[in-house]
Amino acid sequence: MIKQSTIKVDSDGYFVSHNEIFRNREISARAKGLHGFLRSNSPAFNITMYELYTFFKEGRDAICTAFKELEAWGYITKTYVPITLDDGRKIRRVDYTV
Repeated sequence: MIKQSTIKVDSDGYFVSHNEIFRNREISARAKGLHGFLRSNSPAFNITMYELYTFFKEGRDAICTAFKELEAWGYITKTYVPITLDDGRKIRRVDYTV
């Protein structure tokens, strides 16, 4: 079982990006826009995947596809965090870092 994912931003409210992500024809415009949006927030900015799905009009499937694309190119990292619940069950949470 996977608990709600969180997205952490490794930025301080503004970002400078290599042009490579924006000039790479292999990366979709949706993924580029999502990356730019996430990076433009401060480190205090935390959003869940569900909140992100509802923030953009594209919806869950489009956002998930963009995330997979950015992860494949190394612009987002995914980490599994093990969690033990009060009843002893073990689950894991997925954290993304942009």
